[in-house]
Amino acid sequence: MNEPSSAPETRARANSILWLLFRVGVSCALVWFLLRGVSLGELLDFFARTVDNWPWLAAALAMPAIGTLASSLRLLCLLRAQRVDASIVELSMLHVISSFYNQLLPSTIGADMIRAYWVSRFQGIGDGTESGTGRILVAGTVIGVERLIGAVGIVATALIASALDPSVLRASPGLRAILPLITIGTLSAIGLLFIIPGRQFGRSVFSIPLLRRVRDKAVTIYGALKAYRRSLKYLFGAFVLSIGLQASIIVQYWLLAGALGLDVSFRGLAVLIPVVTLISMMPITINGIGLREQALRTLGASLGFTAASAVALGWAFVMVKVLWALAGGIIQLRYRPRWMEVPQR
Repeated sequence: MNEPSSAPETRARANSILWLLFRVGVSCALVWFLLRGVSLGELLDFFARTVDNWPWLAAALAMPAIGTLASSLRLLCLLRAQRVDASIVELSMLHVISSFYNQLLPSTIGADMIRAYWVSRFQGIGDGTESGTGRILVAGTVIGVERLIGAVGIVATALIASALDPSVLRASPGLRAILPLITIGTLSAIGLLFIIPGRQFGRSVFSIPLLRRVRDKAVTIYGALKAYRRSLKYLFGAFVLSIGLQASIIVQYWLLAGALGLDVSFRGLAVLIPVVTLISMMPITINGIGLREQALRTLGASLGFTAASAVALGWAFVMVKVLWALAGGIIQLRYRPRWMEVPQR
């Protein structure tokens, strides 16, 4: 009796496993391609330099704290647009714990779904909706807008840095070709936040029989997005904080480069790292592994990056992320915030 209903679920699980295996394969292929021209001795030599350059490494390890604060303030802005208030401590804990799931899960999308569920537990989220599903939809919209504003901040940071030092783009054909493309793509995406169909258009579209089932969900999402059109100051605040977050990541890369003994200009990294960050967010590898290092090598060649230095810097960045992820896991085990408690039935 249950076989017909379980068949779609089985197919979905099989497709998910196949997609995961594909992404693992892409990551392994990219890493293998990079490591072909790199000796183990070269990598060990880079990491050995961190002993003498330990102040640079210590500063790099502390930088994610600034990033966590910027991320928490950005989410606070977006929540206040929904008339939801939360403490910085709570939001900081949410981001640190989320970093644990970002590393545990094979993609940041899964971690974003968990964050959306946690945000849906905040008091005041989705007021006016009649179900938990409505609250989750509003929370998911908040996280989606956060992602979009984050991408805009990344592109804006790269554009500002390239305007301050145009020589970086002139020296790198790859950056000169990619930056306009990601700028156009991101601006097109952010335009969707403001070009929201009117109510009459929405009624016409969702009167179509195939879309009637999701009409109520669409109305909920529409209401959440409309709140941002009425609260542009919060969107602007989130945008500025996104630039601040990206600036902290650039500084972290620069400090890690100093710890590894790499002679890389800060201005060059200010243009390169935002582009590398966007490329590593593409969901075709496991947490950007392989893509990040390949982008550093290819686009950073004009800055002096070799295969060995790109791999060393990319892996050093991942190691710092893993350390902070472990801290998030410890916080979750030692202290479970109220929004993580499983509701009693």
